[in-house]
Amino acid sequence: MSKYILQEYISAIYTFNTSDLELLDKGGLKTAVKNKNKWKALFGFVGILFVSFSFYFGYALLNTDKASDSEKEPAVAEERENQDAKAAKFAEGSSAPVNDYENVGSFISQMHEWYNQKLGWGRIDAVKWGEQKDKAAELRLIIGSIETKNTDLQSDFKTISNYASDIENGEKDKKTLLKLHRFFHDLDIEYNGYKQSKDYYDITEYKNKRG
Repeated sequence: MSKYILQEYISAIYTFNTSDLELLDKGGLKTAVKNKNKWKALFGFVGILFVSFSFYFGYALLNTDKASDSEKEPAVAEERENQDAKAAKFAEGSSAPVNDYENVGSFISQMHEWYNQKLGWGRIDAVKWGEQKDKAAELRLIIGSIETKNTDLQSDFKTISNYASDIENGEKDKKTLLKLHRFFHDLDIEYNGYKQSKDYYDITEYKNKRG
């Protein structure tokens, strides 16, 4: 037996399975080698299928989760809006100038924006006290028409009304204006879910646990 054939037999003894050895015993070295290659090809093909299936399954699952989250977002937003709408409302038949506001949330949002425009970006250094006095009087009337069973909101609106009363009565204190601005800023965040600013002063009693 040549050295090459002997090496193939030795290699076969260490790497072939039982069926390969049976073929060797019958002198079927070439057949055993072919069978071994077939098994390698089969296992390789199965491995490729497994990896492909795992990738496809993971991709499909990821997209399903994203679609599910997208479907939940409108429902969650609507639920939050409904919760806040029930937290406070304008009294029916009120004589306060509430027609400019769709609801209490709209009132908070618009007042926040008004103070942004009048006091923000350095404008607090050039306050027009006449318009601040008029707005404070309007604030007190509107807040007086708000109905809510939420004690934290009641407390916040009472505090705002007191600050507004000081301005209405002629007080010219920029710190009071700053407090009014910050109250509406934080209420816009807590009540309306305002997210256009990273500033938060933690000044309100009302905290909406949005989850």
